[in-house]
Amino acid sequence: MARGQSAVEYLMTYGWAILVIVVVLAILFLFNVFNGGALSTGSCQSFSNFACTSTPILSGDGYLSVDLGNYGSEVIATGIACTNSSASAPVSFTPLQNIDMQSSLSYAVSVLCPIPGSTIGSRFNGILWMQYKSDGVGGLVAKVASISIAVSTQNPVTSTSTTSTSTTSTTSTTTIPCSNIVYSSNATLSNDVVTECNVTINSGVTLTTDGYSIIIGSNFDNLGMIDTGFSGNGGAQTTAYSQSYGNPGGNVGNAYGGSGGGGVGLCECGNYLGGGSGGSTLVGGGAGGSPGCGTSGASGATPAAPVLSSSMVVSWYSGGIQNYIGGAGGGSGAGVNGNGGDGCSGQDWYGGAGGSGAYGIYIQAYSIVEGTVVAGGQAGGNGGGGAGGAGAGGGGGTIVFAYGSGGLTAGSVITTGGSAGSGGGGAVAGTGGSGQVLTLSYGNSPPVTP
Repeated sequence: MARGQSAVEYLMTYGWAILVIVVVLAILFLFNVFNGGALSTGSCQSFSNFACTSTPILSGDGYLSVDLGNYGSEVIATGIACTNSSASAPVSFTPLQNIDMQSSLSYAVSVLCPIPGSTIGSRFNGILWMQYKSDGVGGLVAKVASISIAVSTQNPVTSTSTTSTSTTSTTSTTTIPCSNIVYSSNATLSNDVVTECNVTINSGVTLTTDGYSIIIGSNFDNLGMIDTGFSGNGGAQTTAYSQSYGNPGGNVGNAYGGSGGGGVGLCECGNYLGGGSGGSTLVGGGAGGSPGCGTSGASGATPAAPVLSSSMVVSWYSGGIQNYIGGAGGGSGAGVNGNGGDGCSGQDWYGGAGGSGAYGIYIQAYSIVEGTVVAGGQAGGNGGGGAGGAGAGGGGGTIVFAYGSGGLTAGSVITTGGSAGSGGGGAVAGTGGSGQVLTLSYGNSPPVTP
């Protein structure tokens, strides 16, 4: 009897304490504390030749940030995607700026993952996928890593993007972790570079922009070279064995780039043909050589520089900025009929093509190190057989640097017009007009929002 009474008194004394412990354990299990990942910083198990070189970070809005390394052959990363562990390879990827993933180097990436919940400690298990190019072959897809991570308290960077349709324009705010962009080998842009992060072109590297802009919320360091490329608006080469006036260069009528030069006119085998005129920007192109025996074309010109303002830049950008900073095309030279008399039969005397105008470029950043930027017009083509009329040079493009409080460090810029080709019995084709360099200090209010 005494023992039973003692047992009852023991349970009454300690029962409440045991009940409290059970309730606490239940709460801890409810909040996933005993899931190792809820307290861990996350794991990243790599596949193939890729490796996670930093601890992954997952924010409450689903964005994952991690450094990836490449330990195989060099590839060009064009996209990144994140899926659930059970999902097959994705069909869409978050674009990357053609990151040249060289062997044994690491690169920061960020991507949206389909997380089940945004609560701190919520766990996500998934797969990272990469779209890339290798040995000139694009569209390749590889499984990069298996991710197991809990939502952390890391604060991502916020950026604003604008989406337009034919009838509406909406602005949405997207929260994304910042990933710096480094060009470590030659690359060509296929879209604007728009980022809040730093962008660097390494020494010895050429970035061909091909009409696209660079818009950065942080710092731009050009330690290599930018080549803006050519727009392809030069007057077409005249056909061999035909009587052809030179073809005119293409116009960029609202642009502050250089206008095109005029092609050579000539007379051969009884034919009197004029050279193609140069394309116009805000100044007229050079006149083509008149129909006659070896008549020279005139050179292009440079428009008067505008007083640049933020509102002007916004207007240009929304209207297609190359319409305001590109160079015009040069006119082609005249070609003659090589099937006539006077010993001309069978001669290949086509007129040389006009040089293309250069694309301009718009670069906007908090601070800019210009480096070397080339926006020179293309040279005109040579006339066939030494007798065909020479093509004229294309106009140079205009370079626009818009910089914030971080300042502008001058470099070497080239906006000269293209040189003339040769041919046409000693007559000379016109050179392209030069583009120009425009600068805008915007303080703390950038014209275009990164």
